[in-house]
Amino acid sequence: MSIIYVLIARGQCVLTEFTESSGNFPLISLQVLKACDNRKYVKYASSGYMYYILNAECTYMVLCEQSYSERIAFNFLETIRKSFIGSYNEQKI
Repeated sequence: MSIIYVLIARGQCVLTEFTESSGNFPLISLQVLKACDNRKYVKYASSGYMYYILNAECTYMVLCEQSYSERIAFNFLETIRKSFIGSYNEQKI
């Protein structure tokens, strides 16, 4: 059970991303960004993986194995959001 890929985006523009794994995560994540709606919390399953998305002024996304806890994934995204807005003003990005 692990986090594979993380990104922060504003609309379709990826502001930052991180992974220690190799793969086409950035390309697939852009497709997921385009397909997801504006609900605050979104889950999206694809090819044995689960995307968890937190929509605020920016979009925070994490790609995990499907066995990863949904609660932990959304808590992780909230933590990243708080850290990000502690450094940057989401509305001015």
